[in-house]
Amino acid sequence: AEAPKDPLRAVAGGGVAALTIRSAGVTATGDVSFGGLGLGPLLLLALAGTCPGSGGGGMKLTNVLLLAIALVGRLRRARIIRPPPGMLIAAALVCLVPLVALGATLPLLLWSEPITPRAALCESVRAVTLTGLPLSMASQLTPPGKAVIIAAMLVGRVGPILLLACT
Repeated sequence: AEAPKDPLRAVAGGGVAALTIRSAGVTATGDVSFGGLGLGPLLLLALAGTCPGSGGGGMKLTNVLLLAIALVGRLRRARIIRPPPGMLIAAALVCLVPLVALGATLPLLLWSEPITPRAALCESVRAVTLTGLPLSMASQLTPPGKAVIIAAMLVGRVGPILLLACT
């Protein structure tokens, strides 16, 4: 696909598609050919965009925000908001599960499938976060690739819940 000529339009298109993915699970665009700038917001929001208590995979937006607030407070040495250490550890672990799953899924897909790194990244994020990214190509994968995607989806769905139940 050719890179978009207008970077602002690419970012805006990626943002709209990302919001659509997280709110309705469908895309508002037909043929999606995001460049690097448009794909970035889409993947980031897919990773971090679910709400607490939802069945969606990913890091949960509140965990990401909690860690960001704690980090900014630590960097500024502010004592305004001090979340309990147990809460920070749980949030960090829940955020770590999708990243570890993504780190395992991406190289396995690149090894087992004749697809581009960009397609493997999109498919890995889609599987781990349980979103319907517009670049989905699960139907074209070989049986080993489908097994990788199934394992990633299972970890994306059950991993954070299991981790929270154990803490």
